[in-house]
Amino acid sequence: MAFMSSAAFHNLSGSTKAYMRRNLEAIRRTWGNAKTADLESRHIRADLSKLEPHPANTRLRAWRALCKWAFNEAALMDNDPAAPVARRVTPKSDGHKTWTRDEVAAFRHRWGYGTKQRLAFELIHRTGAAIVDACKLGPGMVRDGWLHYRRQKSGSDAVCPMTAVASPAWFEHDDHLDKCLSAHPRHMSYIVTASGAPRSHKASSQWFAAACRDAGLEGLSAHGLRKHRASVFQENGATEDQRMAILGHETASEARHYSKAADLKKTVTGTAFSNSEAKLPTSASK
Repeated sequence: MAFMSSAAFHNLSGSTKAYMRRNLEAIRRTWGNAKTADLESRHIRADLSKLEPHPANTRLRAWRALCKWAFNEAALMDNDPAAPVARRVTPKSDGHKTWTRDEVAAFRHRWGYGTKQRLAFELIHRTGAAIVDACKLGPGMVRDGWLHYRRQKSGSDAVCPMTAVASPAWFEHDDHLDKCLSAHPRHMSYIVTASGAPRSHKASSQWFAAACRDAGLEGLSAHGLRKHRASVFQENGATEDQRMAILGHETASEARHYSKAADLKKTVTGTAFSNSEAKLPTSASK
């Protein structure tokens, strides 16, 4: 498909290209022998009708990108047939479930410092990084006690205090990650396989979800842990700009969305500071 060789496609972020490519390949399998000039909105609606609302909307994004390129750049169409196609109504949801403090304690109780699952958990807990970024983080990104990286999804910069000296009070710095790092060999990346190779973010998402299930935490994910940290930061009095800087958000609305699960009473009183304290036996942090 010519679109996937175009600058319009290659300028997309890595994660966007990944899901876009899967949907474009599905479109090619179904419509590959049809003429671009004959494509109409009804054909796109027919394709989407076979899918559930969320995957249908994802497929529509691929259709829109393809048709926009074909119409505006490649001049293969006289109009953009994807433009009039409406998104499907989806069930209202906040997406990935935000972790609670008790669930944080339960994961720590199940996985000790010497396990790779605990190391991945503490890295995400400390940095608030998305799993796609957490898999690329390494000690070489830390300068003067601060971790610096660029988010793959948005290209925005993020910074995170990695030492207690650099951490403000609302960050709730603890020594869990430091103990994990002391228990593991040093590698270029923090999150690695048994052989020391960097983990792919796709496989890591499933691997981390399995670790959650093993700890009795069904339905939790790495992304939900990121949302948990955003909520805790708000509860502890971090400003919107501070949350955006650590989590790499580009807009205030995105920062507000991620911290939506914050305990409003604690946000008002500023008395949260209990996130890192496990509520299970001391063996939880073995």
